[in-house]
Amino acid sequence: MPKVNGTLFGYYCDECEERTFLESPAYTSEIYCPFCGNQTLAMDSDDLRLLEEAMQE
Repeated sequence: MPKVNGTLFGYYCDECEERTFLESPAYTSEIYCPFCGNQTLAMDSDDLRLLEEAMQE
């Protein structure tokens, strides 16, 4: 996945309702919540849009 300089990508866990931020985007199937260990994370919609724009360039 491409890296967008200076951007943290946000993920939300439905299980424990905590947010996690990563420097590089990752597929949600590849990361786990650091708080509860759940693998059901959702990427923030604004971050997803940034990622899509970066992939088109």
